[in-house]
Amino acid sequence: MPATPRERLFLLDSMNFVYRAFHQPQTQSLQTHTGLPTGAVLVFHNMVRKVLNEQKPTYFAAIYESGGSFRDDLFAEYKAHRDPPPDDLQKQFPYVRKMLDALHVPIIEHAGFEADDVIATLAILACKAGIEVVIASGDKDMRQLVRPGITIFDPMKNLFLDEAKILETSGVRPDQIVDMMALQGDAVDNVPGAPGIGAKGAKDLIQRSELWMRCWKARIGWSGRPIASR
Repeated sequence: MPATPRERLFLLDSMNFVYRAFHQPQTQSLQTHTGLPTGAVLVFHNMVRKVLNEQKPTYFAAIYESGGSFRDDLFAEYKAHRDPPPDDLQKQFPYVRKMLDALHVPIIEHAGFEADDVIATLAILACKAGIEVVIASGDKDMRQLVRPGITIFDPMKNLFLDEAKILETSGVRPDQIVDMMALQGDAVDNVPGAPGIGAKGAKDLIQRSELWMRCWKARIGWSGRPIASR
């Protein structure tokens, strides 16, 4: 008897792709006869339709930013250097939401939390419930969520990232991404890291600590006591 296919939940990092859609070269000249820019809406729409038609998820939701988060209270400089969205992009935001409504795609957001937080919460809960989770995003911060049952998919590159692919491309495992980001910092979000440590240095430190731990575990063996003291 064939195995029953697992249910699949796709969580779309909406604004990540709206921004990317806006910056596609072919979108800059698209507008209505009244001058309203429409390029980002069109490209985003085509991407969503492609995911729905080709991946055929059991469940699909568009996750949105709520505007501000608890991180602003924890660190005043968080994302402080970012410029506001271009005016031509802001004009398209309401129409992106209308397009999602027309496609019957639910929009999920939670006040005080970023889209990343909502995606992470839903992904972990769904994974624990036995649902296969696919996070549609190009955001590198999502890599820390990858594990058995949770993968990342970038529809604009048609690229899936599982644990092995994260290790291959990043040099560290998904569960080590948090440590690496803490060491190197995150210039995109204006979060400082350890002084003098960049991306390469952070990766090297994590790989060395991993090697040290393996050596230590081999030395103490299964008893938890150093071999020399037995």
